[in-house]
Amino acid sequence: MVAQQGALGSTWYQSWLLDQALAGVGNTKLLVFWYGEDYGVDIEPNPDEPMRVIDWAPWSQAFNGADDLGKAIILKNATALASRFDGWGEVADMHMLVFNGNNDTLKAIALVKGLKNLGTDIVNKWRDIVDNSSNLKLKVLAEAVLEQQGIEDAE
Repeated sequence: MVAQQGALGSTWYQSWLLDQALAGVGNTKLLVFWYGEDYGVDIEPNPDEPMRVIDWAPWSQAFNGADDLGKAIILKNATALASRFDGWGEVADMHMLVFNGNNDTLKAIALVKGLKNLGTDIVNKWRDIVDNSSNLKLKVLAEAVLEQQGIEDAE
């Protein structure tokens, strides 16, 4: 039932997901990280209903207040949600905070989950990692993301 509510993008599950992201590290939070990464995947556009509007404020607030594991949970789910509801600007802000931070694990998650729709500033961060990062694993990952997204690694 919990997975179904996540796939359906229910308001209850969104609240629960964000609460878990803000909670202390425990088994439930770890399960949410490993198995909860596609909030709202089963939401289908219905031409007979108005387009669903996502309130990004709770996502941003939770992201800003979360520990690194919570940020990873939110980043994975919010990026997937943005791909269905044109929330690229709001989610790009989260990615930018990650890329401007010092946590290489979060940067790797942002790279793996990132899409070129996040915008030029994010793509430029990917290029910057390729050109300037001292972390070889991040460099290789950023190169792979640029290639997978069909972006030439040109200045």
